[in-house]
Amino acid sequence: MVPEWAPNLHPMLVHFPIALLVVAVLVDAASLVWRKHLAATAIILYVLGALGTVASYLSGKAAADTVLVSGQANVVLTAHADWAAVALWFFVVYVLLRLVLIRLSQRAAMHIPLILVAVAGLFVLFKTADNGGRMVYEHGVGVKAVDEMASTLETAQRDLALMQGQHERPVAEEDGSWLWVPGPHAKEAFEHFTLLAGKLSVTAFKDTAAALVADSVPALFILEQDIASVQIDLDLDLGAFDGALQVVYNVQDPLNYYYTEFAEGHVRQGYMEHGVSHLMDDQPFVPAGWSRYRIVSDQGHFRVYAGGEVIAHGHSAAPGAGHVGLRISGDGTILLGRLAVLSLR
Repeated sequence: MVPEWAPNLHPMLVHFPIALLVVAVLVDAASLVWRKHLAATAIILYVLGALGTVASYLSGKAAADTVLVSGQANVVLTAHADWAAVALWFFVVYVLLRLVLIRLSQRAAMHIPLILVAVAGLFVLFKTADNGGRMVYEHGVGVKAVDEMASTLETAQRDLALMQGQHERPVAEEDGSWLWVPGPHAKEAFEHFTLLAGKLSVTAFKDTAAALVADSVPALFILEQDIASVQIDLDLDLGAFDGALQVVYNVQDPLNYYYTEFAEGHVRQGYMEHGVSHLMDDQPFVPAGWSRYRIVSDQGHFRVYAGGEVIAHGHSAAPGAGHVGLRISGDGTILLGRLAVLSLR
């Protein structure tokens, strides 16, 4: 059903509701003069347009889980998703209202204000489409060649950093972003992190990664850089670890933070509030050797990628700014090859 060149069905659906609703408003306005011929046509176009927004919204939600979104494109994706939700409810409610008021709307005193409301809806539609277009044409989201280039560039940057001996200690930027590529001095570099709970043994692994081992009680460490909206990239090998690894973000203290957890054959998204865990999403997932993970927290939208594919996608209220780190609870060794934290806003 979906051509090979298309990442998903969404790009082939989105243009229909835009065209239908724009034409619906134009026909609706023209029906003020030619009511007999155009009034019913306008209503039909509104109904078809509203159904199109439902199809586009649902396909868009599915599409967000089929593409790898990087950097500032996450901010655009959040705006696109939020505007799309507004557009969906606006036109569904509007069409229901028009059907209920179908007789009253024949009067100009009622008809003209209803047309103006529809025009306002076109602005919502424009904002949705504008952000969708920016994702593709400005950031290349869903473009296969761009995705492949981005993956190759990330690998090359990591390899170059290792060859040059850079980033053994975490390197922070002014906006709160930071990068840690562990090298032969991983143990010494870890001293730049803050251990909020427990004890953790850190050693170098083959001079290109850090081996992390929790000491009997759960260990939680962070780098003290405040970030609200964040993208976290990690290279991890959990093959020799039996327990729960939480990538923590928006951390206020050991009892209040958001997390992505890998444990018991599942990936879970949630947040701790005064020490009580609240779950946002829970999906089956078994890590396999070295894998590249990406975790995004942006204004209430939370996504987890493994190998470039979405494995969990949760929602909640937008969290405040906080720190990023790891919480380790279990037996065995976690291998960490890279930890990159990018501030999105």
